[in-house]
Amino acid sequence: MAVAVLAAFIALPESASSAGNPVPVRKSGQWELKTISGATGTIVTRVCITPADNIIVPAGRGTCLEPKVEQAGDQTIINTVCKTDDGEERISTLFTGDFTTWYRAIVKMTFDPPGHGPPNLGVTIEGRYLGEGC
Repeated sequence: MAVAVLAAFIALPESASSAGNPVPVRKSGQWELKTISGATGTIVTRVCITPADNIIVPAGRGTCLEPKVEQAGDQTIINTVCKTDDGEERISTLFTGDFTTWYRAIVKMTFDPPGHGPPNLGVTIEGRYLGEGC
């Protein structure tokens, strides 16, 4: 389950905002994403990001509530809850970066019920912009 959740965070569709706070938008093009987790170690992938990509919730995570977006200086904190066939997932993410050349996301996910994996999962994603070509 942890690997499936991490893989889902690699490609993320459609953007949103909450209470007028801007949601970070990555520059379109090819990005290298380094996903670091105690459950899976380090996974490095290259993905093509488009203007329609959603940095908040991974694709296929079920039905999610409107995210709560807060600014804290140069950091953006986003919290949401998603309902899946397996139960409820609470996703809390702290973003930093300029989103044109780099960004970092520190993600905590809590699963209720935990299912076949741990009750929570922590992931750090480091993104580096590689260029326009995908």
